[in-house]
Amino acid sequence: MMSYLEDNAILLKKGCIDQTGEQRYNKKANVPDNYVVDLQKDLQNLGFSPGSIDGNFGDKTAKALKDFQQTASNNQRLQNGTIITVQITYPGQINGECDLNTRQEIKLWLDSQYQAVSSNQPPKAMSGHGTFIYEPEEVIQRYGSPGKVAAAMQELDMQHAWIRIHDKSEIYDLEPTRSLIQALKSAGIYVAGWGWCQGADVDKEAKLALDALARFDLEHYIADIEHEVRGANWTNEEIKKFFTKLRSGLSNTAKVALSTHGFIIWHKPDLMKTAEQYVDYFAPQVYWFSFPSDQLLKAASASSQDYPLNNPASYMRLCLKVWRDITQKPLIVAGQAYWEEGIARDKAEQKLKSFVNNFSDWTKLQGLNWWHLGGENQAAMSSTMYSSLKQAKLNSKFSHI
Repeated sequence: MMSYLEDNAILLKKGCIDQTGEQRYNKKANVPDNYVVDLQKDLQNLGFSPGSIDGNFGDKTAKALKDFQQTASNNQRLQNGTIITVQITYPGQINGECDLNTRQEIKLWLDSQYQAVSSNQPPKAMSGHGTFIYEPEEVIQRYGSPGKVAAAMQELDMQHAWIRIHDKSEIYDLEPTRSLIQALKSAGIYVAGWGWCQGADVDKEAKLALDALARFDLEHYIADIEHEVRGANWTNEEIKKFFTKLRSGLSNTAKVALSTHGFIIWHKPDLMKTAEQYVDYFAPQVYWFSFPSDQLLKAASASSQDYPLNNPASYMRLCLKVWRDITQKPLIVAGQAYWEEGIARDKAEQKLKSFVNNFSDWTKLQGLNWWHLGGENQAAMSSTMYSSLKQAKLNSKFSHI
């Protein structure tokens, strides 16, 4: 059976009906096999909506094909979640008809795994299931090698890693951080860089972030801004100044997230309102410990009937509620995969398992990652937690992205 991509004798255009269209609309087919259906499926997969996949080349299919031709005449493509710039190869017309030039370009897009660039489509480094990596060297020591870290993340159904590339004053060590980044990328895991932002000298801190991104050849960035933690102090003017300078040094396609407190009501939410115009996403740290408590519910004007006490899925929903009161930006939430004095290891393990088994509002999230993947000497990501995440297959929860 010949494909429409191989049959250059036929011009697919408005009015063409294939065998599926004949059966559905009781009209005589005028092109072979399922040529129109296959074209419609390909257009949809490439990011151009042809309407119903029905074998009838109507107005919507013509419009989708015309949009494809127009986009093919530009030099930007989405490839594996990243916007790239390519040499233009399409010499044809923008007329909504599938001729030889259009067929060849569609085939090139399919072979190259190109898609249309959509302003609403987040890169894979900023969506789906993933993890923070706090100490790259410790993580490598725990798992055995950079490649074994990547294999572990694949087993955990993770598509992104946020790797610390600087602290408040210094860029992180070149090695083994670079080797880990390269191993993750080779395994198909998408990497973004994050760093602690103190708010002491925002010009220097923005430059530090830009230099670190360049050093590790990363595009997307997460600014960890936690007011009044570790002496960090931020004002609205400093927020504006920091992100203005940061944005001026990034590419037009780079995405920026702001990682901060989960229950934002208690942590100067006006800073987030100021940051909203500069960042693409917010990344609340929803560490549930024994939350929600009566005190949190009172602050959020919520009831325990709607948000049960001491329940991780409930606390996640409560934090989403308070964040939605201040912004409609997409949210990439960090969950608790660590333990410390405030929550014992066995309790932290139980709560993580409870969360993945009971949380259901996945469409309200652009992504979920974990603090953090754990290392040789770090109280995070125990084998029990690992097993719970492995069984949960959480990246599949983000089919809406």
